[in-house]
Amino acid sequence: MTAVTEQVVHDGTHGTVTIRPLQPTIGAEISGVDLSRPLTDAERDQIKAAVLKYKVVFFRDQVLDQDQHAAFARQFGHLSGKRAVMTGGCWPRASASAAPSPPPS
Repeated sequence: MTAVTEQVVHDGTHGTVTIRPLQPTIGAEISGVDLSRPLTDAERDQIKAAVLKYKVVFFRDQVLDQDQHAAFARQFGHLSGKRAVMTGGCWPRASASAAPSPPPS
């Protein structure tokens, strides 16, 4: 059986990002990052690496409005989908593509 160990990443700018695997092959909890503000390049790269490695990541105790959530997702690529009003307690689905965002007009 593979050991599940915590990975601590020192960004040096905003603090420490901690990636705690929940299982050896899928799922990790990420802490030490405030998703309501722009990420540093190091934070973004660590989150992206965790998504690629663990497939599913969890950020606990984050309070984001719809605009902050979209801004967080936009740091990983261009968003696709339509903006809509929250209904039934859920936001509409949005996804980030791997392609870089187009340059501003």
